[in-house]
Amino acid sequence: MSRLDGKTVMVTGAGTGFGSELAVRAAQDGAAKVLVHYRSSAAGAEQTAERVRSHGSEAALIQGDISVWDEIKRMADEADATHVPAPMPGLVVAVTAHEGEAVGRGDRLLSIEAMKMETGVFAERDGVVSEVLVSAGTQVETKQLLMILDGEGGAEG
Repeated sequence: MSRLDGKTVMVTGAGTGFGSELAVRAAQDGAAKVLVHYRSSAAGAEQTAERVRSHGSEAALIQGDISVWDEIKRMADEADATHVPAPMPGLVVAVTAHEGEAVGRGDRLLSIEAMKMETGVFAERDGVVSEVLVSAGTQVETKQLLMILDGEGGAEG
């Protein structure tokens, strides 16, 4: 058993060179998910992600500048599986999950409206809502933190 078995690993600068090799090595060592960070080399990061997937790990790309504190915080929020981010900018029109409530994978957590189209945000995994950071009528931006699910929570748009 490797110390990375079942873990999520984020490798900065993984779009090229040494960072790319570290990301692949994390997958080889059993990481369940490898977050492939890049600043400007999206094509290289996608190639790294494909190599990670070829070793059986999930891969996700995260773009940002690690010399900017706000970017670091944003990337950490994106990497945290308990955080439920907004999939798009819009207006929260309904919050259907509330603090302390248990939710299951696929349950609707809230709805966002943009350009007269409503989009549901659904739980990716089972969990308990530990914090709701928005209410109906809140204007949100893409990737803004909406809700926190206890344990192995998360959401998809």
